[in-house]
Amino acid sequence: MLLVADSHLGFDWPSKPRVERRRRGDDFYENLARATRRALAGDVDLLVHGGDLFHAPVIPLWVAERGYALLLEVAAAGVGVTGAGGVGAGGLGAAPVSPSSGTALTR
Repeated sequence: MLLVADSHLGFDWPSKPRVERRRRGDDFYENLARATRRALAGDVDLLVHGGDLFHAPVIPLWVAERGYALLLEVAAAGVGVTGAGGVGAGGLGAAPVSPSSGTALTR
């Protein structure tokens, strides 16, 4: 089992930045991508996201698509994926995902 949490995708990741400066949004995404690569390496049978996949309750569609794509890739490889929700605004929800169950991630 691999437990990840507090990804906060969308934090400091504006669609159209008004000010030129170093942004951390790509770092948050890469951290989740690193965890999913570990899940795809073959020694994990369940990925649990402990909550706060997203930084806010309303996020741009492209942020949701990029975040869910990582988790769906893991599920398509036969690794179970589930979320424990979260007390923060950006919880994943509690919908398990696996190719065999046919369950899809929902927000």
